[in-house]
Amino acid sequence: MLQKRYRKYKFINFGCSGYGTIHQFLQIEDLLKSNKKPKLAIFTYMAFHDERNVLSRSRKKNLKEMNSLGEELYYPSAELNPEDILEINISDINYEGIPFINFSSIMNAIDDIYNSYDLKNQNLKVVSQKLISNILDLTSTNKIKTIFVGVYNDKETKDMLGFISNNYDVKVID
Repeated sequence: MLQKRYRKYKFINFGCSGYGTIHQFLQIEDLLKSNKKPKLAIFTYMAFHDERNVLSRSRKKNLKEMNSLGEELYYPSAELNPEDILEINISDINYEGIPFINFSSIMNAIDDIYNSYDLKNQNLKVVSQKLISNILDLTSTNKIKTIFVGVYNDKETKDMLGFISNNYDVKVID
């Protein structure tokens, strides 16, 4: 639709259902490595990206349940090392829940409770902030005009947009 209206510009949409901030970082990094530099980059943030970025146990569980291919799937994940430096890995989504989760709704519920506790130990917000910082460092270094858009109107998304606008000279749209 935009392409038809603004013919002198070339629009490329890298958005994909199921992606998170980590995917946006990897995409802009790959684009720049291939010597393709956009004039403008628009990134999105939603609070649920935090869980996608770290490839939590519950995210693995959801991906495994949605995998209709029956093959091993690989997914990027980010974590902080002991020195608080962001590390990105590619992991398979093999999910090993607690025993008997496929046979007992009670065991499945216990597994979900365990996963919710696991989420609390993953530094979700800090990982997302570091990914966003890496994105904005790349776009700033390469002199790419950048916009960050919050897609949901929730407190966590607004807080992250506040982090961006308070620390970086980029346009933020809520």
